[in-house]
Amino acid sequence: MAVTPPTVVSGIEDDVDETARKAELAGGTVIIAPMDVMPAGRMAIFMDTTGAVIAVRQPGQHLGAQLVNEPGAFVWSELTSSDPASSKAFYSAFLAGAGAAR
Repeated sequence: MAVTPPTVVSGIEDDVDETARKAELAGGTVIIAPMDVMPAGRMAIFMDTTGAVIAVRQPGQHLGAQLVNEPGAFVWSELTSSDPASSKAFYSAFLAGAGAAR
């Protein structure tokens, strides 16, 4: 029995409109189209081809987490997939050209 990944992964992007477009081109589904979140910035939420939900944010006045590379900072995000081949195809297409540090 396939199980939809329950985790929402959140990330910071320079351009949420472009990120949502890339998700759709890779076969994903935009759940919440890019929108302004008052002065905090912009956001969008989409789903990959296996059901994992990804929220992306483009900072405005609210920059998000500032602690990096120090004890207590966020260090890990993991995707569990019911269909690793589909996930690999989606993220390979989605992240193409985005650089290896993504």
